[in-house]
Amino acid sequence: TLLGSREIGVLAAVGISHVRVRSLTVGIISTGNEIAPIHEKLQPGQVYDVNAYTLCAAVHDCGATPVMYGIISDDPEKIAKALEKSISECDLVLTSGSTSAGSGDIIPHILEEQGEVLAHGINIKPGKPMIIAKIGKPVIGLPGFPTSALSTFYYLIAPRIRDLLGCETTADSQRAVLGSHIQSAGRHQLLPVALVRGVAYPVYKSSGAITALASADGFIEILPEIEIMEAGESVEVTLFGERTTYDFVFAGMVCDEVISLTKMLPFRVRIIAMGAAAAIDAVQNGTADVASIPRMSKLPDDLSIVQRFQYGDTEYGFVVLRDRIDSEMIGTFLSISNSSRICEP
Repeated sequence: TLLGSREIGVLAAVGISHVRVRSLTVGIISTGNEIAPIHEKLQPGQVYDVNAYTLCAAVHDCGATPVMYGIISDDPEKIAKALEKSISECDLVLTSGSTSAGSGDIIPHILEEQGEVLAHGINIKPGKPMIIAKIGKPVIGLPGFPTSALSTFYYLIAPRIRDLLGCETTADSQRAVLGSHIQSAGRHQLLPVALVRGVAYPVYKSSGAITALASADGFIEILPEIEIMEAGESVEVTLFGERTTYDFVFAGMVCDEVISLTKMLPFRVRIIAMGAAAAIDAVQNGTADVASIPRMSKLPDDLSIVQRFQYGDTEYGFVVLRDRIDSEMIGTFLSISNSSRICEP
């Protein structure tokens, strides 16, 4: 039983001050010369330590206790010492980065020297370089790319943590319909998706792009024998934690000017980058309120371009449903966009 406010209240009501509970401590180590603490200024070639914080939050969501051991450079002696310390203090250790087969990725070599490598490499995209080892206690090396690390954690590690703690082993998930056509990579895949109003849109960015992590609400599992998935198919989305509901959804071409415009809106706004055809579909099926698309010779009869703007050498337009032009929310959007510099007079 998970002890929440209700259960703790019941224990207090019957005079019980102490109970036996299950606990699990998870050590988190970030590796790589290119990783920098989030409070320091980035130097050329550096990136901030994203994985330590996403994994810490994900471990906490599973009911375990995360312990962060900081950033360790690609120095075998320093990594070995960090592993030794974390193993002595935790039940499970997670590392991120330095797991591939390249000469600069040293985690596999250290784990082989200090313990037993049970598996190196899994047939899942993303997450192929994952490593599973045992040095008295389990050590799992996750990929360095943020979306890869988080997807792999939720798919393979989170259920085991919940099981050990006696919690529900299935992650939070939600049924949805696909918003666009998918052609699979021909292998077992965890595809990040943005989930809006019951529709899942694939996030087509590399697993190393931090915008992929920011755009994704979770992922869908695509088995290797599945080659094509059509828009409208029902899918199960494994969620990255709790979701936020949005008042206003903007789809299509996204640029800095569009982002600045949406920030001025007095709504909770969700932006989804997608192609023109998918954006038009999103507006037509009610998933999106406004779409930005390149100028077209003809639009479907139920849509209308309410404003135009120039971005680079291309003219774009904001598209809405004709029967929603007079709605209060669209009116507010048009009023604010008229006062911004993005649109033509």
